[in-house]
Amino acid sequence: MGAGNWRPTADDYEMVYVELDAEDEYDMLKSDLMRILPPSMHKPHDSYCARGNIFSTNGHCNLILADNEWSLAIAFVPHDDGHEGLHMQWIGQVAQKTFKRLHDIGWRLSVRCGPWTSGRWAA
Repeated sequence: MGAGNWRPTADDYEMVYVELDAEDEYDMLKSDLMRILPPSMHKPHDSYCARGNIFSTNGHCNLILADNEWSLAIAFVPHDDGHEGLHMQWIGQVAQKTFKRLHDIGWRLSVRCGPWTSGRWAA
């Protein structure tokens, strides 16, 4: 898969790719995420979805981590409960704050531009 190949099956989502250079960076990234996510997001017990792992969840969305071969996708995906539009405003705010915090502490983020392509995330 290419740098911009993985995406959620949902129509609405907020997502970035994180470039990981070493195996141990995955654990560091998970630790950083738990530190910067809002208190409403809690870590589920070994939850999986069709195309990734549910790392954290709350009443609005799931935070999905998915292997993108050369990077890791981080996607905030609304729950499929008929209220996706209402959830997206909150999701957009939390996602952008989370992505900015990841960027500020040194993670290299990119966004999907199309199949097999991605570009740098801009804060």
